[in-house]
Amino acid sequence: MKYEDERYGFLLEIPNDWKEQNIVPDFILTGGRFACESRDKKANLNVSAGKLKEEFKDRLTRRVAAIRFLMNNPRFPFPNLNEVENFALDGEKNTVYFKYLGFVGPQKTKSFIYYSRDLYGRFLSSFHNEIEYVIQSSQLGNKYETTIDKIINSFKFRK
Repeated sequence: MKYEDERYGFLLEIPNDWKEQNIVPDFILTGGRFACESRDKKANLNVSAGKLKEEFKDRLTRRVAAIRFLMNNPRFPFPNLNEVENFALDGEKNTVYFKYLGFVGPQKTKSFIYYSRDLYGRFLSSFHNEIEYVIQSSQLGNKYETTIDKIINSFKFRK
């Protein structure tokens, strides 16, 4: 499945076994443009886009802001961050890309409660033609690593 955003001029391809999600109003208010998930709902990916304040157009400034955001996010405390260096989203070098491993909990099963499940995530910020594009993904376990890589690598700027 292909998704094309005419307003912000980007295209990406989603595997046929994934489905588009309804976008919640709070996500729209923060620039949310597209969201999708695996059929088993254990992985998701979303894209937001919009104008940036002048001070955030620099890659280094966005890198520091991304680290602060990821390290202080209560949804996944104490993430293990790994920067993907020299990654250029569709050739755009003004890109910041982190992969992280966090933990979520508590989780209930029929017989017990356990307090940590591996949450693999991605955070990517690319500044292209005066627009910031942010791609975020998360998945329980690492089953969808290759699929998420393919989705991110399918991203194309149209403007």
